[in-house]
This record gives sequence, structure tokens and C-alpha cells, in this order.
Amino acid sequence: MAVFIFSGIQLLNISGEYEEADKEYQELEQLAPLPQEEEAGPEDRQVDFAALAQKNSEIVGWIYIPDSKVDYPMVKGTDNSYYVSHTFEKKANGAGAIFLDWKNKGDFSDRNTVIYGHHMKNGSMFAALVEYKDPDYFNAHRTIYLYTPQGVYTATVFSAYVDVATGPQTTISFQDDAAFLSFVETMRNQSITKTDTPIGAEDRIITLSTCTYEYDDARFIVQAVLHPVKTTGE
Repeated sequence: MAVFIFSGIQLLNISGEYEEADKEYQELEQLAPLPQEEEAGPEDRQVDFAALAQKNSEIVGWIYIPDSKVDYPMVKGTDNSYYVSHTFEKKANGAGAIFLDWKNKGDFSDRNTVIYGHHMKNGSMFAALVEYKDPDYFNAHRTIYLYTPQGVYTATVFSAYVDVATGPQTTISFQDDAAFLSFVETMRNQSITKTDTPIGAEDRIITLSTCTYEYDDARFIVQAVLHPVKTTGE
């Protein structure tokens, strides 16, 4: 009986954490409202980075995938551990935050920016990434929006696949253009759904990573090439 009671308490605690995290992120969305005007699109979204920075100075951007639960602020800490167990507002919580690899620059100027998030059982955080296993979902959700203090980007998904947590997808810097382009083609060839999205030496990509359960230490990876839409002040 004691074991069942303890298990029940654990489940309640986990459920409570989910609810607390969901509430926090829903409140943060008020600082990044989607435009309601009929002629406006997601690229016209206004994110109040000044207000977000007051809550957490490590804010670097906001990520949004239409028709999914991915709609969150992004942070970059001093390691890849803290935000695994702390929310955007730095509250201890198993939902964590969406965060950049600590080795990346915070302005998405690296050739490959790696972004991590949990695969939550309630479908929050980066759980939606595993939906890219389905070719129909992949093709219907190829546009990702990134909002940063410097400007707005769209990102076109070109690859989605399973790999180990420390696989080559975590490579951030490259010896030269040829090494980067070779990396891109390797990533493209691993994709469950094949694409011919043009990617050149001058381009930058993002790599989204979340847990998946095909084997120990497996990660589901979604990669996309960045396209600047507008810079701050336009």
C-alpha cells in the first residue's frame, strides 16, 4: 500500500509541475502575441524582448511552429544542464526550457545552432518534433519561425531523423565551406523524408533536438535552413 501511495504522490507532483510550467509559458505568450489582423502573418509577430529580458536576461529568441505546441521563448545558459530542469523564469521544474547549446553564439550567426527541449508526455515543449517522423506531417510543417532581438527568420525544414544525443548533428563549427556542405548533405541523407531544399555555403541552419525512445540515448532531430525575413526596425 505504501508503494502505491508513494507512486501516487510522485504522479501528482509530476502533474503539478506540468501544470505550473504550462501556466508560466502561457503567461509568457502574452508578451509575444500572434497578430490578429487578417492581412498579417506570423512573420509580423511582435515579441517584447525587453519585457522578457526583465524576467530572464539569458533570452535569445522565440521559436514557433504553426499548428503545433511549439511556441516558446529560447534561452542560452552557461552549460547544457541548467535549463534541463529549470523553466524560462528559472524555476526548478522538470519541463525545463527551450535552450541553445551553450557553445553557440546567442545571435544564430553560427553555421549550425543547436536547440534543445524536452519531449513532454503532455505534448508540450519539443514533443511535437517526433511528429516529423510522418512524411505527411513533415511536408505540412516545413516552416519554422524564429524571432530574435535582431530580426525575424523563417526556417525551412530539410531533414528529420533519429540519432544518438552526441551525433554529428551537434557540430557547430566547420573547417571550411566544403566541410559545412558535406555536413549538410550527410544530414539531408539521414532524413526519413527526403528533400531537395537548396542550401549553400553562405547559409546557416538550426538543429532541434529532443528525446525519443527507439533506443538508449536516442534523439529525434529536426534541421532547417534559416532565411532572414526582416531585421529590427524594418
